[in-house]
Amino acid sequence: MIGVWGGGFRWSAWDVGGGEKLRPLWVMYARATDGIVFVVDASSNNDLIEEARVELSRVIKASKLSSQSLNTSPPPVLVLANFQDKSYARGPEEVAIVLGLSEQWAAGIMWAVAPVCGLTGEGLDSALHTLRTLIDGSKKERKKVERHTQKKNPPRWRW
Repeated sequence: MIGVWGGGFRWSAWDVGGGEKLRPLWVMYARATDGIVFVVDASSNNDLIEEARVELSRVIKASKLSSQSLNTSPPPVLVLANFQDKSYARGPEEVAIVLGLSEQWAAGIMWAVAPVCGLTGEGLDSALHTLRTLIDGSKKERKKVERHTQKKNPPRWRW
């Protein structure tokens, strides 16, 4: 676990890495978490973007299942569209489209795509502020659902 400052907050994060052998472990790190940050090379070719789409959908589906079993809402997802310093990099809107974030498998997930340049750090502070906004929104939504559920199913007491 590492500590990171950004967006006006201190974050505790796991840097899990993207190698193929590590990917099966991602699911374990996505359980009972406040948010997921998924870094994608916005300048990569279509094959690599498709691979990223498949992996992101796996992470989101797994986090939705885990959240369901814990009776919580799934964590929000921040996609960092990296390599924005390259003129041919996809912008945030295009990254969202090619990753399929508006498709059915991502329904019910709060998400955002932030343009960043990991080399210079440009956009990272703003991206982490966006993540904090997503997490706060997710927690408000979770409380709203909990209140609604409690009204429908009030606690039963036994003496």
